[in-house]
Amino acid sequence: MELLWKLKFDKKFVQIDDIPTLFVSRMLVIYLVFIRGIESVSPPFLSFFFYLDDLGRFPGLFIFLSLIFKVSLVFVFLGLKHRTFAFILGLLIIFMIISNRILFSNSLLYSGLVLFFIGLYKPGLEWIFRAQFFFLYVGAGINKLFDYDWLNGQYIMNFFSSEFSNSFVISIFEVFPDNSGAIFMSFLVISTEIGLGIGAWFSSRKIIVFLLIFIFHLAMLFLTKGELSLTFFFLMASTSPLILIWRGQNMGVSSASEGKINQKFSEGWVLELLFSSVIKFLQKKKILSTDYYFYSKNRVNFEIFYGLLIITVFILFSI
Repeated sequence: MELLWKLKFDKKFVQIDDIPTLFVSRMLVIYLVFIRGIESVSPPFLSFFFYLDDLGRFPGLFIFLSLIFKVSLVFVFLGLKHRTFAFILGLLIIFMIISNRILFSNSLLYSGLVLFFIGLYKPGLEWIFRAQFFFLYVGAGINKLFDYDWLNGQYIMNFFSSEFSNSFVISIFEVFPDNSGAIFMSFLVISTEIGLGIGAWFSSRKIIVFLLIFIFHLAMLFLTKGELSLTFFFLMASTSPLILIWRGQNMGVSSASEGKINQKFSEGWVLELLFSSVIKFLQKKKILSTDYYFYSKNRVNFEIFYGLLIITVFILFSI
């Protein structure tokens, strides 16, 4: 109820946030349209709630919902009332999942929830994104802890020997006796997932967690030659900036004698500065024109080049 009470649609047509909700929303639109190929709301089929199947008798309803879905995609990508339309997209995606079992996937559900929470977001609710990362990664890690095949290394061994064959990894496992190499890697994956989840919510240096999320999913792409977690790499790399501390997030008040607002170190600013420095270097080397319009806009520099980095990695591993 508290989150619903927090939901407010700005009067201005362009909604500006301290955290990069627009960037994440745009990346999720790319995921929905170009990776998942979802452009409309399909009628119910084998729904999780049987009474939703009755809605299939009203085809006009789904033509209307599909129109809203397409309009929301366009408005989000153009940055027009993006939180409002992200909220609508999130609701429609959740509706599609519960009304059609065939559409269900962890990645699609995750994207719908992120869009839904972006719609609910206002300053002070940054924790809803960190909580989502916490439950996602910690839940995945704990689930593996209760799987005997993970604990004895059998799952990892089968994973790299048959499902996603990698003779190099298997040769390393064979160096160690009694399957200890595979067991070590199993616990490394489990501890990494639990650690990323805890770090996303509780770490005071979330920029390290942000980098580890990128590295973890990129490493899985290398180890499986791009056959596993390509979609999740795109999603987690695209949404992980939401866990960072950006400018404008006041984290508390310093000593009463000073009476000043103590603003925590802006980790997002480091990334903005990094990508802007790259722009400046490219301009100095005359690789990029000095007429580059967004040169002074650090946030835009970060969003453009980080987005291009994610898309480039996705395309390279898709080939």
